[in-house]
Amino acid sequence: AELVFQRGVPPHSTYIFKHSMIQEVAYQSLLKSTRQQYHLKIAREMEKQSETTDAHPEILAQHYSNAGHYEQAVDYWRKAGNYAMDQSAPNQALAHLQSGLEELNNLPDSEERTRLELQMKTLITGASKKKPGNS
Repeated sequence: AELVFQRGVPPHSTYIFKHSMIQEVAYQSLLKSTRQQYHLKIAREMEKQSETTDAHPEILAQHYSNAGHYEQAVDYWRKAGNYAMDQSAPNQALAHLQSGLEELNNLPDSEERTRLELQMKTLITGASKKKPGNS
């Protein structure tokens, strides 16, 4: 039906959906636990590639969030926020840090969670001060 196109030769093939809605329907048809397993596998494989973890921590954060591994997600959202700040992108940094702060709600109440929350809020305050128009 030409809904999915193969590029390359297996096992190094990649597959592209004809339309993003078809991709979304296929994704939603998976059991949540299966989707989480796939996201976890992807995140762990990506961690092996230092160029991805260094330059795109937000991708790992998203995969860990979708996998339900919130502690790792928070850590990568923090890294993504710091990386964005280093790249002089305070709006992007704020978005990443806010995502990390939201993921903290999925962690049980503990001293560690409180420490992480304080750390994230401190980083958010710093990023807010660097936004254009703020002094």
